[in-house]
Amino acid sequence: MINKIKIISFSIFLSTLYMYGKDNFSIGGLTSFNNKQAGGGIEIGFPLIKTQNFVMRNYISLFGYGINYNNSGSILLQDKITFGDNRDSNIVRLYGFISGGFGVFKQDNKNFFQAPFAWECFVGGGADINASENASIFIETGGGVSANGNVNINTFARIQVGFRGFF
Repeated sequence: MINKIKIISFSIFLSTLYMYGKDNFSIGGLTSFNNKQAGGGIEIGFPLIKTQNFVMRNYISLFGYGINYNNSGSILLQDKITFGDNRDSNIVRLYGFISGGFGVFKQDNKNFFQAPFAWECFVGGGADINASENASIFIETGGGVSANGNVNINTFARIQVGFRGFF
């Protein structure tokens, strides 16, 4: 039963790639700096809604932060929804976004996979600068809230820089 679910899931994934075609599905990497920590990650993206003048995209990322202000490192699974103009319309695509993530963290007295867990939510804006027909460099800035376990909620300002390849 589990193998059938895996095969069906993989088939849906391949069908999605074929259906969206060139300049729609993307794979990228990014670095992130905020007032509390720094890290990097990888992302995959695909359009949710695409019209002549508007695109809403979904980016799913696996993100890691290094040791930060409270002596902890973390790994987060993040989801980001962007909304802005069409990538094909200009050299620069401007967009807004909302994002959230959930994951694990390690501190001196806690192993990675023990509860409590880490989470974050943030909003902001970005610019996708088209380097070629199939590649872009992006910069995003924004702010949000995060917490590692039972620690008080922290606010942060963030800047992210990365690249995306479109297929």
